[in-house]
Amino acid sequence: MRKKYLSALLFGALLFASAGTFTSCKDYDDDISNLQEQVDGVKADLEDLQAQISAGKWIQSVTPVEGGFTVTISDGQSFTIVNGQDGADGAAGATGAAGAPGTQITISEDGYWCFDGEKSEYKAVADEETTKIKSPYIGEDGYWYFYNEEGTAEKSAYKAVGAAYAVESNGGYTLYLPDANGEMISEGIFLPGAGASITDIELTDLGGKVSSNQLDIYKTKFTFKKNNTGMNSASNWGGTKTLPADNSVVYSTSQLGLRINPVEIDGTDVEYTLVASNNYVLSNVTLQASEYKDLVNSRAFGNGLYTLKMNNVVLSKNDAQALDNAIATYKDKATFAVNADRSVRSDYNVEISEVNGEKLETINVNGAEEGTATPVSVGTTGKTYKVNTGETYTVVAGDPSALYDMYFVVSDEVKSAYNVQFGANGAPTFTVGRNPDSSSLEAKFNMDVYTAANDGNVHKTTITISLTSNIPSAGEYAEITKNISEKDYDGKARFGFDLATMKNGLANLETWMLNVDLAASQNTFKLYKKYENNTLKEEVANVMGGLFTPKFVDANGQATTDVNKATNVTVAIDNSKAAAAGVELDKTYYLEVTYKSKDGKTLNSSIIPVKFTAPSLSDLFSIREGYLVGDVINAYFYGDDKNIELTRYFRQVPDAVTYKLDNKTTVVTDGGKNYTTEGVLNAIDPTQKIATLKSDKKQNSQFELGYGADLIINATKDNYEGWKYAANSGDNTFTFKITIKSPIVEGTISPLGSSSITVKANDFVNGARITGDQVAGFDYNGNQYSIVPDVAKGTAIEGNGTTQEGWHKNPQIKTVGLGQDDDKYIDKITAYPATSTKDGVADGYFVVQGRSLSNTQTVQVPVTVTDAWGYKLQVKVPVTIQVGE
Repeated sequence: MRKKYLSALLFGALLFASAGTFTSCKDYDDDISNLQEQVDGVKADLEDLQAQISAGKWIQSVTPVEGGFTVTISDGQSFTIVNGQDGADGAAGATGAAGAPGTQITISEDGYWCFDGEKSEYKAVADEETTKIKSPYIGEDGYWYFYNEEGTAEKSAYKAVGAAYAVESNGGYTLYLPDANGEMISEGIFLPGAGASITDIELTDLGGKVSSNQLDIYKTKFTFKKNNTGMNSASNWGGTKTLPADNSVVYSTSQLGLRINPVEIDGTDVEYTLVASNNYVLSNVTLQASEYKDLVNSRAFGNGLYTLKMNNVVLSKNDAQALDNAIATYKDKATFAVNADRSVRSDYNVEISEVNGEKLETINVNGAEEGTATPVSVGTTGKTYKVNTGETYTVVAGDPSALYDMYFVVSDEVKSAYNVQFGANGAPTFTVGRNPDSSSLEAKFNMDVYTAANDGNVHKTTITISLTSNIPSAGEYAEITKNISEKDYDGKARFGFDLATMKNGLANLETWMLNVDLAASQNTFKLYKKYENNTLKEEVANVMGGLFTPKFVDANGQATTDVNKATNVTVAIDNSKAAAAGVELDKTYYLEVTYKSKDGKTLNSSIIPVKFTAPSLSDLFSIREGYLVGDVINAYFYGDDKNIELTRYFRQVPDAVTYKLDNKTTVVTDGGKNYTTEGVLNAIDPTQKIATLKSDKKQNSQFELGYGADLIINATKDNYEGWKYAANSGDNTFTFKITIKSPIVEGTISPLGSSSITVKANDFVNGARITGDQVAGFDYNGNQYSIVPDVAKGTAIEGNGTTQEGWHKNPQIKTVGLGQDDDKYIDKITAYPATSTKDGVADGYFVVQGRSLSNTQTVQVPVTVTDAWGYKLQVKVPVTIQVGE
């Protein structure tokens, strides 16, 4: 038989959807539209189903519906696969009525194939090499073929016509569907269930609680003994099982510990068998899985841990003999592996042995309040177990392998008054739905627990069920997000939540209203870091009276402890206490509010998820846009030193910031070496916030290595007002770039009014003046400044073309000098200072002197401006010596 996986299903399913949908011509257009919608819908469903399976989901159930099946996957989503073709009448045993639901083919408890629960004459057999079930299939002639015990496929009388079929075996489901003409497609499509989705199983002792490699098979002879029950015979037993006849042998087993992967799989929905290395499957031993929660408080199927044991059964004479023979044969010769749905095996570590059955001596109520959940001897009276209303509790045997059956009895009056519910199908669970007295927090009643042990001892154990003061609440709060920078008039941030969510979920609101004390409850707030598997973990210290101050308020926001007026809770946040509490931003915390009664008893609690946010560090820096060129701050020297005060370039800078120089990105390459910001910039003092270049110069240059480079600075701060920024969020870092330059050197010097400075040749011979009206300097931003002396100070030195310090008003200018042109037309240059006059100060000037020229010449005169920081701006300025005018 050939199988295809889900991707093969799409085309055929589109055919199913399109078949049988056309009607009369007058409805042709509508039918085409409806057909397209149907095809698109089926296609979308199937593609989605395939995507879910590819993502690791598995099939949880396949349920017959009209025309096909509803496939439910492990996350609860459902997809309907239907056949649009009317089914034809089939041969013996076959279904096929028009629109009939799909047919499920399963294996009965005694090992026979069943059609929708009706047993066929064909027994399920396993492949000797793989131990997998040899599933029936549809032959090319349209009939079902089953495998006999010799492993040969035999044609049956069952014909597959017009309907959809699902064969459940080997941990999954194989679907068979008809084509557009109603003919069955012989190729099955396999959908993996829980068993086929398990990738790994490992036997474990679950922390020493059970065995990982020893399975004891108990044999217990059943002889009915009524003890204190008053039952005259086994026929008076009121449980879901019929008690065995006297002298019957009850088989049961000890427990094995099991871990499965992926942990999300429901291991209880899988059949477990024991298989030897020669592929022999231990006959008549099928193990059932139960979730194990003692080590880890698991959410549904969340930890992958289970216990395995065989349900207590009475085997037929032949089956019992077969098991006894197998135990005798293999107990000293082989170890077994656990086989999950015949799809995946553990290591071969399990040894089997046959021992006498254990005695049933005690029972217990799992999950009862601490201090009361202790075992009680069967057949006794008076033990009290404290339980919460609305919660389900399980009664367990001290030795589960010794228990054959169990049931509970309470009086009709108690059952009605307390709304007592027992588990379906004989499950040993009970739930107390309510406290009948709203004004009283505690109440109690008796419950009889009847147990039948494998050895035939039947007991009645009367236990007292006492209700705690807890009132179950199903109210679930959505996560609250609070920006702690948003503060009220008193400088404190606040968040709040309503009481209605909690109150609407209470099992008994009247009891709560009559007994709650909001004044006492106001002091019970606790904050936790984790809420896992319904358990709060890692309480945050210094919350009450420190970080948080909660209060109950009415609809107008006024404080009140009147339960009839209170509608909300507001919580004031004191950020100054955040550091002591060690709280973090962008992390979900869980606020637990415990509501107390007037006498201090716990009524209920609510859990409110809260996430606190704040501006990131980058939001707290605000760059003045006027200094930006692209994404780089252009910082120019000012004053009389080379210090760059970072605050000058920001509107706001947060306190207590650490500045880290980047050491990863190359910003300068000089002399064959690469330098990062850390290599060219001195460390920045976080208090002064001053940046200075390291003094190392570039080769053959007046400039430091970092001069003019786009330097990278990382500002870091790990908290906002004491609240830690989340690790790896990037919110604790603000990175900016800055380039440091001289405003003078990054400028230029140019003639004014024309492209050249003009002096007359006649004046040139005797000394021609160059004044501030003819030439000026311009800084990096085009701002003009005077290069001639404008401070009345000092005297000229004949032939010295460089001004002296103090001759310039501009503090950024130290000296200015004119030099000789390349053709040496200029013989001498003298700088003259400004002079004082009765009207103020007359600017100084430069005098250039040379020989008589025969024709006009334009020469390039080097002008050097030395700025206040020692850098030199050197520009050749054109000077025209004009002859004849």
